[in-house]
This record gives sequence, structure tokens and C-alpha cells, in this order.
Amino acid sequence: MTSSPFLVTPRPNPTARSRLVVFPYAGGGAAVFYHWLDRLPLDIELSIVRLPGRESLVDTAPFRDSQRAASHIADTLVSSDRRPVACFGHSLGALMAYETVRELRRRGGQLPYLLMLSGRSAAHVPMRREPVFNLPRTAFFAQLVAMGGMPEEMLALPELLEFVEPTLRADLAINDTYQHVIEPPLAVPFVTFAGRQDGDFPESDIARWAELTSLSFRQHAFDGGHFFINTHRDELLRWVVQHVAEYRPPLAGAAQELPELHFV
Repeated sequence: MTSSPFLVTPRPNPTARSRLVVFPYAGGGAAVFYHWLDRLPLDIELSIVRLPGRESLVDTAPFRDSQRAASHIADTLVSSDRRPVACFGHSLGALMAYETVRELRRRGGQLPYLLMLSGRSAAHVPMRREPVFNLPRTAFFAQLVAMGGMPEEMLALPELLEFVEPTLRADLAINDTYQHVIEPPLAVPFVTFAGRQDGDFPESDIARWAELTSLSFRQHAFDGGHFFINTHRDELLRWVVQHVAEYRPPLAGAAQELPELHFV
């Protein structure tokens, strides 16, 4: 795989049968997924997308639109490494995973064999909440706390808030100003994950990702709000690992039978 600051592979494993490329939620960096490393089997290599404005890229201006971000990520994913790839993204990460795969298709590049989309309404479905990225500072951070994306204790740390604010606003601008451009459905199976108590991205809106794939679709739901990715970490990861193996093309190159459309 091409070496790039936009993609972190904490434990390179060229003998792994497939790669799992994961996309963090707004404000998140590679560290969001470090705890997955010890829970993945040896035949899956984990790579984590890291956008500018965080961690080692903290001095780089963050992206504010999905197309520019997807283009840079696609640049990183295009390589001579032909191992099968599965993608997972949560919230903003789901949107970025989807747009990156569409960008790869425009380039005629290798598409992932599976796209897992978590905690975000389908790209063509208008969001239910009002934009957050352009709120005044006090209201902005209060909304993040209400959404479960920030502990309330952080409100008492003004220097930290000032440090993270530009990246958070930029990430949320990608999400809040996104306009879906109609293209043919992706010839990639979709698996989605939803929080049953997520008022901003309800199960019914997440289920509409089925309209954007020409192959199979499955959905899982968890008790919890938007950040079930943290509160139901082990259960979510079990499903991710199962699907990465289940959909992975067989070594012999034989055609793989995919599950029919259904909901779990």
C-alpha cells in the first residue's frame, strides 16, 4: 500500500488475506480505532483514514467538503496492493467511505468487496437535524455534548475547546453541507449499523442505503444512541469481523454467493 499520512496502518501485515479500511466520525483520528487492533483476527489488516487537522496532521488545514476529502483518500488507496478491501465508516466516516468508493469507481480503480456504513442516514436522505457547524461557539459545543460526541467536562477546558474547534467545525461542515449527486448504484454489498435511540439518524433513514447499492443489503440495530460504536463496541466488532470474512472473495477466485436482501 502507498505510504501516506492520510492512511495509518498500525500493524502492517502483508500476509493478511484482506484489508479493513476504517473511517472515523467527525473530529476523530486514527486513535479512534486503535482498540480494534487486538480484536481482529490475523487474516485482517487494519488501516485507518486520518484526515488533516488532527494527530500528526494537526498543522494541516482540515478539509471542508466531501469531494476534496474523497479525492485525497482515493489517491492513498490506489496502489499495487491487490488484496481484497472492506470499508467501515461511522457517522461522517460512513459518508466519506461512500464518497471515496464512488471516487474510486470514477477512476476505474479497484472497489472494496464490502462497504459497512454505520450511524448515518443514506447519502441521498436529508438530515433531520439542523446544521451544527456554523453555530456560535457556546451553542456549538452545547450541541456536541447533547449529541453525545463530547463529554460535558470538556466545557470547562477553554484552551482545549479552542484547539479542537477548527477541526470539529470543518468535519461537521462536510456533513452538514453535503449535497448528494445522483450516480448509478454501487456494485458493492452494503451492511449498515444503526442505533435504535439515535434521533438524528434513525433506522428507517439508515435503511435507505439499500437504494444506493445494486447488490445485497443487510442492517443491524443496537440499543443506544448515535455513539453505539462505543457503548456496544464488542458486539459491533463481532459483526464487522464476521462480515469481513463472510463477504471476502474466496482464494480460488470462484464466484461467491451473497446473502439476499434482509434486515437483522
